[in-house]
Amino acid sequence: MTGDQTGQIVVVAGSGRYPDLLIGELIDREYDVKILALPGFDPDQKFQYLIVDSPSLETFTQSLERLHHDGYYHIAFAGAVRRPRQSSDAVADQSGLPDLRQGDDAILKQIVQITENAGFEVIGGHQLVPELVATPGILGQQSPSAEDRQDVARAAEIVRVIGALDVGQAAVVVNRQCVAVETAAGTNAMLDFAAKTIDRVNPISDHARGILYKAPKPGQELRIDMPTIGTDTVRHAAASGLSGIAIEAHTVLILDRSDVIAAADAHEMFVWARNPGEE
Repeated sequence: MTGDQTGQIVVVAGSGRYPDLLIGELIDREYDVKILALPGFDPDQKFQYLIVDSPSLETFTQSLERLHHDGYYHIAFAGAVRRPRQSSDAVADQSGLPDLRQGDDAILKQIVQITENAGFEVIGGHQLVPELVATPGILGQQSPSAEDRQDVARAAEIVRVIGALDVGQAAVVVNRQCVAVETAAGTNAMLDFAAKTIDRVNPISDHARGILYKAPKPGQELRIDMPTIGTDTVRHAAASGLSGIAIEAHTVLILDRSDVIAAADAHEMFVWARNPGEE
């Protein structure tokens, strides 16, 4: 981090496991943490005292200005954010607001710009707690089969294309056929859909059960939106009957890594942090 107050940081906290995990790690590292709580943030009780505001889209800039005035110059974003409704009049009349008619990555890049304009340095949670980031290799006891690796390579091509269109970060593939792609509804919704449709694809062999692949969109703003997997991802993938999960190494967060490995092993699924182009 740059600036004078390197031990002070604001966490903009959304829903899911990631905010609690990041905040706990920052406290353990003796950071002075303040929280801007967004809808869906349900913190551990021990973090309640750190919440200084619960801003709406319209009041977010004012919250930043108050914290900057109090001497906070660094900010991290963590967790999922429910997209609020925004009228076309709001888009036209309030130029300081992001245009919510765009894709997620475009909106988040606007939010980064708004935050930087308020005098903050935006720092990725992966930069603060780098051990959360997936490093290359196989996690756990299971390894992908040759059929799995072919499905992963195919899924990586699909995710690259839909990511370039700012659609999603993940796909489910079986026998090189795309069963589902991630949209604004998220990874778990995609996996729930796959669970209902994957049986329509007849596998070539018992080994071709299908895979989940997840990676960032080309040029994605990783400081504010790095893809993640956790135990919930494993549970949904297992319910779909998939043989495993592959993620792009160095660009995806693994939350509660030991629990993810244990859950994958229990379901006899592989978790593979794959370098781009690896076979």
